[in-house]
Amino acid sequence: MVLKVLLQISKEELVRSIVLSKYLCLINYQWHAN
Repeated sequence: MVLKVLLQISKEELVRSIVLSKYLCLINYQWHAN
């Protein structure tokens, strides 16, 4: 039960970090495009 909760948290953190990194890459790309 506890392991399942920890796994869920880590999955959300993983998704959040991936989205954040893609967002930062997009900003960086836009910055250099201009």
